[in-house]
Amino acid sequence: MARKNAKQSGGQPGKNGTGGAKVSEKQLTAYKIELHQARHKITPLRSPLRTLVLFSQVVVDNLLHLLQNVFVSPFFLFGVVPLLAGYGSLRYTDSVYVEPIDAYCGFVLWWFGLGVLSSVGLGSGMHSGILFLFPHMFRVVAASKRCPTFDFDSKCDTWWRVCEMECRSVVPEGTPEAPFWEVVLLVVIPAFLWGAGTAAGEIPPYAVSRAAALAGREDDEVSDALGEAHGDDVLSKMKAWMIDFVEKYGFWGVLVMSAWPNAAFDLVGICCGQLNVSFWTFFIATLIGKAVIKVNGQAVFFCWWFRNPELVIKFAVQLVDALPDFIPISPTDVERILTDGLEQVSKGKTKDGEPSLIKQGGELLVLSVIVYFAYSCVAQFAQQRQKTYDDEKAEHYRTLGVKDGETKKTI
Repeated sequence: MARKNAKQSGGQPGKNGTGGAKVSEKQLTAYKIELHQARHKITPLRSPLRTLVLFSQVVVDNLLHLLQNVFVSPFFLFGVVPLLAGYGSLRYTDSVYVEPIDAYCGFVLWWFGLGVLSSVGLGSGMHSGILFLFPHMFRVVAASKRCPTFDFDSKCDTWWRVCEMECRSVVPEGTPEAPFWEVVLLVVIPAFLWGAGTAAGEIPPYAVSRAAALAGREDDEVSDALGEAHGDDVLSKMKAWMIDFVEKYGFWGVLVMSAWPNAAFDLVGICCGQLNVSFWTFFIATLIGKAVIKVNGQAVFFCWWFRNPELVIKFAVQLVDALPDFIPISPTDVERILTDGLEQVSKGKTKDGEPSLIKQGGELLVLSVIVYFAYSCVAQFAQQRQKTYDDEKAEHYRTLGVKDGETKKTI
């Protein structure tokens, strides 16, 4: 009888101390996969109302964080507020300094913002350097050929404005060609701002990974990214080597990996976050690699290349000339098309004064990609908020053996 009572008081076999059914790791993993699959269906097109609610919660939480932390910080109160007050007073008094301040702020915001968008790929892997920075370098080089005295404004080439960079004074005959390094210096500042933006754009993967590591939990995106380095193909082995290199050399490893066009650099940020590398170690190394070493090397290369476009045209013509005769491509047509195209990129318009098709097509492409980027951001933030709820559901299922929305039957 005592043994029977002890059995009843100790719980039925297969039950835990809380009275819930004991859940195996296999069952828990299957439930997490189920939640993961359902979570990735939360998009503005599939679940517009649910997505809007979750995204609104994220926005409200971040606004509260700003109010509670950023807006009451000494830096904001004694640094940002006085600057904003001074700028407001200048605008109120119609100061002559307002226009140049607006121009410089717009210039900085444009190139830095493009760098950030380049790191996050504009939501689809799009590289803003190819769309904006390198064409800007070409236009500056072309302007320096027309105006070797540098009496032109290169800062106007922002915010989709038509910027011809025409010489503001008459160039005397016999003026020598603009020195190469002076041309490079004209593009160094936008290149640095763009590179700094790409470095800032690498912070989110690092921050998400480090937050997950400090909280002692796994993040789906982090796990998926790190899992890509465990394959047998060449790309996976290169990613694994990159992670080992960063883990071994720390600051210098991050700097080396950021100092060249590395499409898999997200893994470096994720790896640094998992290893609890300090923020400043990661960011300063990334900033030096991307905004100082890599982008200046690109500036030197493209300035040299754009100063010698005839070499590019000559190479393309020779390549076409070597093709079989049955291919209907004429070297003369290729030379004409490339020459006209380079002129359109240089001035941003056709010979008739109309915006070039290249420019219009680029603007339409960028607008489409930015819309997709906004769509992706809304979906991603909504899914991240849903993940916090899914983690609670998984923990509830692990401890009580009951899935969310189910009612446990008792006898």
